[in-house]
Amino acid sequence: MDGTSASWAKKAILGNNASGLPMKLEFKNLADISPDYANFDALGWKKGKQLYIFINNKHQNAPAEALASLLSHEAVHQDELCSLEEETYAWGYEADVWTQMKAKNPMAAQIQCPLTERLNTLSRLFTSANHTTSSIRNLVYSNPGYKGLPIHSPGF
Repeated sequence: MDGTSASWAKKAILGNNASGLPMKLEFKNLADISPDYANFDALGWKKGKQLYIFINNKHQNAPAEALASLLSHEAVHQDELCSLEEETYAWGYEADVWTQMKAKNPMAAQIQCPLTERLNTLSRLFTSANHTTSSIRNLVYSNPGYKGLPIHSPGF
């Protein structure tokens, strides 16, 4: 994560976040939380003051660069509230980190797994939109997993 824009996420994961505590990271069957989350890639969660990042078990064999990109996205979520704009920001941040990770290690993008396939798509959308979230926003707003989210949440 060092040497990329993921350095912010690394600091947040290590405790420089809204809770002041290091985030707990865990691979998990997300359907155990709710069947609605079965196909999510990861989930930021808050229980009491503790922040968690649960990564879908299907990503256990993803390259470290891809996991760092996904963790960067989830590190954005530091409270119980979420919105379409927060998700758009997080997806864009994830795409930016992945774009930088691919530049540092082009072989990572060639590893075939569900996470790298998703990230390669996000990176293409991000770079083709001149490093903005304009194309990613359309994906987020049309994602059925985000149905019912408000447009804005605190900070977004």
